[in-house]
Parts: sequence; structure tokens; C-alpha cells
Amino acid sequence: MTAPAEATIVELWRYPVKSMQGERLQDVALDASGFTADRRFGVVTPEGFVLSGKSEPRILGASASVRPDGQIDIELPDGARTASDDPDVDAQLSAWLDRPLRLHRAGDDEQFTIHHHTDPEDETKTKDFSTPPGAYYDSRSTVHLLSQSSLRAARNAYVDGQWDVRRFRPNVVVSFGDDDAGFVEEAWVGSTVTLGTVPALVRKRTERCVITTRAQPGLERDLQIYRSLKQSNHANLGIYLVPQAAGTIAVGDVVRSAE
Repeated sequence: MTAPAEATIVELWRYPVKSMQGERLQDVALDASGFTADRRFGVVTPEGFVLSGKSEPRILGASASVRPDGQIDIELPDGARTASDDPDVDAQLSAWLDRPLRLHRAGDDEQFTIHHHTDPEDETKTKDFSTPPGAYYDSRSTVHLLSQSSLRAARNAYVDGQWDVRRFRPNVVVSFGDDDAGFVEEAWVGSTVTLGTVPALVRKRTERCVITTRAQPGLERDLQIYRSLKQSNHANLGIYLVPQAAGTIAVGDVVRSAE
């Protein structure tokens, strides 16, 4: 498969708290560590596990956004609001999920463990892995890009599914113009692209997991989402990138292959 030379950024997303709903942006600063304020906060257990939608689906019901001062506002499923600088934030999160928890901003050298359900068909199968220092990513990659073409190809394989972009938690959504080209961004793997003026290494395809099947606001639980992706594209959807410089990108910027 040959990717077109360029695509246009049509959506930008940031997820201030690991596995909570994120916020849609018009522009954002980024560097090798990812988008500014993306997944820098996590909800952490006393044992040092960071909650993820992979193992605690209820966390997908909350949403988070970044304030101008860098603090995080959080809305819980029942409409209650709290914030990262609220003295009662830990108590509210603990009461909501009925277990001792704390909201924590990852330090530059801090790493935490994610408890990962590896098989959507059998949630007794689990694996623990560590986050990279300073953020709560699932991968060494820091930016996730997904094309509208890939979403359409996935939808065509399972037309009854809710293929809402929120299921897949991308940072960057692009259009190639021809959005019937299939899983076309995968042809960029191993190369360098520029997001606006920011170069980024395309590390690998994004292998999907149980979180794509979880219920969240406006979306039903659906195991067939994962089953269909596994059958149509080896359970992959989108690509992972690592920016190679600092800069700012915006909706409407062009993503170009540098090779």
C-alpha cells in the first residue's frame, strides 16, 4: 500500500487524565513527550497502579479538560465537578469508584504500572506494564494518528458498529481527501512525516485492545468492534508517532511524508 504524499489535519484531541474523556482542540503545542498536558494526570491506587479503561471501564465515564493555569477540571458521570487543585478531589474520586484513589500528576522521572486486560474475549487474561517516565501513555510512542479513511474501512467491515472516533482515542485525525483508500496511513510506518512544521517518526501501527469495546458516554459496549478489526486489519487501526522537535500544530495543517 502506498500512502498519498499528504493529508490534512481535521481534528485534534487531548486527554488530560488517563482514560477519561478528552477535549477537542483547534491547535496544540507538542514535542517528543507528546501534546502539552496530554495524559500527564492519572488516577492512581495506593499500590501504584494507574487506572485505565482496560481494567476499570467506569473511568471512561468521566471527562477532563485543561484550564489556562494548567490545572485540570474533571466532570464525573453524575455531573459532579472537581479539579486537580480541589482539596477534596481524591475523596471524590475514591467515593465515585468505591476504592482508595488519588489524582496524581506524573513527575518527569516517575513511572506507574497499568493492569491490562489483553483479550477482550477473556478478561481473566491480563498483563502488567509500565508507563514511560512523565506521562501515562500505553506505549513508548507519544502521538496517535488516525485517518478518516481507516475509520471508513473499519466501518465498512462492520456496518452496525458505532465507529465514533472517541472509541479509539487519537490525538490527530486526518483526511487524505479520498477517504475510501483503506488503512492508508500504515504505509508511513518506518518513515518521517511532518505535522505542519513538526517532524515525527512513524514508529508502528496501533494495535487495538479491549478499550475499543468499552461503553462510554453515547457509545455502547460492543465486542464486535474488536473482532471486526482483528478480522479486517489484524486488530490495527491508526499509527503511532514520536515528534522529533517542538512546535505547534493546528486543524487545517498539512501532514506530509518527508521521504
